[in-house]
Formats: sequence, C-alpha cells, structure tokens
Amino acid sequence: MYHCTVIYAPAQGEISKIVDTVKESLDKRKYSISVKEAAHASIPDIAAADLILLGSGPQGEGQGSIHSDFSEIIRALKGVNLAGRVAGIFATESEKTLADFKNALKDSDVTLNKENLFFVEGNKIDKKLIKKWLNRLSAQVEEKVDG
Repeated sequence: MYHCTVIYAPAQGEISKIVDTVKESLDKRKYSISVKEAAHASIPDIAAADLILLGSGPQGEGQGSIHSDFSEIIRALKGVNLAGRVAGIFATESEKTLADFKNALKDSDVTLNKENLFFVEGNKIDKKLIKKWLNRLSAQVEEKVDG
C-alpha cells in the first residue's frame, strides 16, 4: 500500500473542496491518505509519503501566490531530499502558485512533471478531471516505488 499526504491552505474555500474531492477520488485500495492544513504540517509528513499533494489558494492581493501557512514548509524544503517520491500541486486563482511550488521543490529530487500541476479556475471543480489527474500521479508512484 502506498501513502499519500495532502497538505493545503487556506482551510476554507475552494482549496478545501478540492481536498474533499481528492479524498473521495483516490483509490483507497492502493493508498492510505493523510490530510493536514499547511499550518499544522511539517517535513516529516511529507517525507513519510509516496505521493505528496500540495494545494494552495493565494493569500490575497499582493500577498504572494502560495498561502502564508506554507511558509515554514517552503523554508524547510531547502535541503530536503524527496527522491523516489511523486509530487502533485493544485492551485486556485493564480497559476503562479503552481510555478512557485515547482520552484520551491526544484532541488528536492521529487518527481514533479508538467502534468502533475493542476489548476482550478474559479469554482469549476471537475471531479472527473481530478480523478484523471490522480490516476496519472498514481501511475508515476507505482513506477517509482515498484520499478
């Protein structure tokens, strides 16, 4: 069985609805899943996972593309080796959030392909698209872990 960690911020709004869809859609026969708000998560939560899902909505006008609840995690990612793991990033309101997460993870050796980035415009949460995204991520995890 694989382990998936979902870390997200803010706790309310569209991001939490996406998290609920992820929890419903991820294959529970293959994955155990833990979900944490970014304010309560840490690097050990990430290091314990085969599949790392990070989701953020922007904080507010001019306050940065990744929610401030991620600031400690982003700082701690410098120097962390996540080789052998797969990351998926999801965001609302600003595609810059995806690029900034990708930049924060660039030296970690985590697998983060272009198709691992998922952007939800407005409140258009499409459960079929999320399921398709999770299936692509799951295939990458199986390839990494099982070789």
